Amino acid sequence: FDPHIGYATCKTIAGDYEFQGPLLYNGEPIRRWDMGTFQDTDGTGYLLIHHGIIYRLSEDYKSAEELVLSHLSGSGESPAMFKKNGLYYMLYSDLTSWEKNDNYYFTAPKIEGPWTKQGLFTPKGSLTYNSQTSFVFPLIHNNDTIPMFMGDRWSYPHQASAASYVWLPLQVNGEQLSIPEYWECWDVEKIEKREPLSDARSIKTSSIKTNNDSDWSITNKRYSSNRKGSFIETSFYGSQIAIIGETNNKSGYAKITITNKENDVVTSSLIDFYSKNSNKSTRYISPKLATGKYTLKIEVTGISPVWTDKTEAIYGSTDNFITIDDIKYL
Repeated sequence: FDPHIGYATCKTIAGDYEFQGPLLYNGEPIRRWDMGTFQDTDGTGYLLIHHGIIYRLSEDYKSAEELVLSHLSGSGESPAMFKKNGLYYMLYSDLTSWEKNDNYYFTAPKIEGPWTKQGLFTPKGSLTYNSQTSFVFPLIHNNDTIPMFMGDRWSYPHQASAASYVWLPLQVNGEQLSIPEYWECWDVEKIEKREPLSDARSIKTSSIKTNNDSDWSITNKRYSSNRKGSFIETSFYGSQIAIIGETNNKSGYAKITITNKENDVVTSSLIDFYSKNSNKSTRYISPKLATGKYTLKIEVTGISPVWTDKTEAIYGSTDNFITIDDIKYL
């Protein structure tokens, strides 16, 4: 398989898009992958490729006109760039297959360089808060532009249904770039941390039913099981429900189903409980529903996120546990 970078066009952002073919440089398709894009303050567009390859795009963005940087020593994959106070920042991920790692960044006075490797932008060992660099969004805030980190939380093998994002504001101080702590919830207007689910109430444990108590390890309000087909169920009256639980390296996928009083399924999702580092936080928040009576079901699928890379090294979970610490409704 020989990958090409292609492009599609449309007069409206929502579609329908028409595929235009491969993006060309010197009349030849760019045979690369793991790409990103960046638009400079003067409107010039750039194509970013893994391992520090940068192309300057034509004025109409329909071809590449110049190879600005052919290789950046020490760089990785999943490139993302932004500019702040005249300085360019480029974020990268290490090569660890679908697994998360501590991402890092470079700075330069010009896109052509010289680029200087600065180190990590999240605390060491946080694995970039269990995510991988994807894009940096320019968030307009008052008279300033805040670079907002957008990181992928890959979910192999169910990317399409269970992958999610981490969106957090980046702090910039000269060449220093950081996200000093993980905010599960934050105010986009004030750029400050908020307490998640502050208006929510916990479901009483007496209202939580299991298919078989012997399938579940039950300690205080914590429910944990790795038996395929095991489930817990609870009814609630409200418009939204959230699940707080633990992800770790022994966990797998849960199937979340909400039915109405007529027993019709109103929403269903596959939720990934795996992470290399243990983390207890909100795992799921339902869509807002019409206020009424519903039943929530959390089922152990028995599916484990396990994969190998090109060297056949094995990554992922060692089991398929689902661990629930609390269920809250609004």
